[in-house]
Amino acid sequence: MKQILISCLISIPVITLAQYRSFDFFQESSIIHSKGRQKQEIIKQYRLVNSISGDQLPLQKTGGKYIASLYDPVAGLLHYFNIYNTDTSSVAEYANSYVHTAATSIQTSAPASALHTVATPTAPLEYELKVYTHAADTKTDYIFQVKLDKAKYNDLGTTVDNPSVQNAVRNALTAELEDAACCHRIIGYKAQRRKGSYVVEYKIQKSTPVNIDLAVPQALRLQSK
Repeated sequence: MKQILISCLISIPVITLAQYRSFDFFQESSIIHSKGRQKQEIIKQYRLVNSISGDQLPLQKTGGKYIASLYDPVAGLLHYFNIYNTDTSSVAEYANSYVHTAATSIQTSAPASALHTVATPTAPLEYELKVYTHAADTKTDYIFQVKLDKAKYNDLGTTVDNPSVQNAVRNALTAELEDAACCHRIIGYKAQRRKGSYVVEYKIQKSTPVNIDLAVPQALRLQSK
């Protein structure tokens, strides 16, 4: 399904400009793709979260562990860590580093102001957002049903495949919450795209307290791919 895509699910994510990261929550989310009445399999998304700063690090699950990566663009090195979760604790272990000199692609998007978005409160901390290509349009491109929760950091991002739509939704929610006390995060949403009848459903399933520090050691285990 190419119309609505979820980012950071296949390749191990690269986070730039970081030699040390600290996290206090392990977050598990579910994402469901649908087309018409055809529902696709549930995709699990994992990430580490710093609940104070809002810093997030996507993870890739493989076997009985999770893999995280930190990228140092100055040295051109990609550092990998293994994350192990048990019933009582979570442990991070440095694994190895690789030379990574390929140019980092930067995804650009049209400004959100090019789209017209109408936000309507439907319940406390819940909104319906209709996204139009132009203000004069009568048919929506996307309709979002968004659920928020109070948090110590703002996280109003979505994962539909159009960056301009992502920006438009984020900006509309930011405007709606302008007079509210900080801060809020999206805990679930349903995004419907009229063209092709595509739907994405996202929900945070679990947030588990952890105490994880990722630090790049001075003595590296350099490997070549």
